[in-house]
Amino acid sequence: MGSKYGLSAWHKIKHWLNTMRPDQTLYFNEREVWFCYLGANVGYEQNGRGREFLRPVIIVKKYNKNLFLGIPLTSKVKSTPYYFPLGVIRGSTSAAILIQTRSLSSRRLINKIAKIDVCTFNKMKTAAMTCVFGD
Repeated sequence: MGSKYGLSAWHKIKHWLNTMRPDQTLYFNEREVWFCYLGANVGYEQNGRGREFLRPVIIVKKYNKNLFLGIPLTSKVKSTPYYFPLGVIRGSTSAAILIQTRSLSSRRLINKIAKIDVCTFNKMKTAAMTCVFGD
């Protein structure tokens, strides 16, 4: 599972996100990196970290004010086609985990922490397309 806090702790946060967190208008855009409640997931899916199951996520595509396509980030940069190095974000070397690309609700977003430059973002999108759909 990846987190020492367990599923019961995640279910409390998930319940709060779904029912008690007030609706708020978040102004988020493509290329931005936000802390996001990713949760405790199944198998090899990327988990959030710590008590709140948070992880930085880059917004790849904004569908509307409620839903976006995001890619979780990691500080463990690996030399595989599944990771794309993004450089230093908030003092840590970061990489996008391309195979973990997924749709997410904007209710999961906490706060914006960075914005990726256009050139790096476009290269990452190309790498993600190749990773997910092949050549």
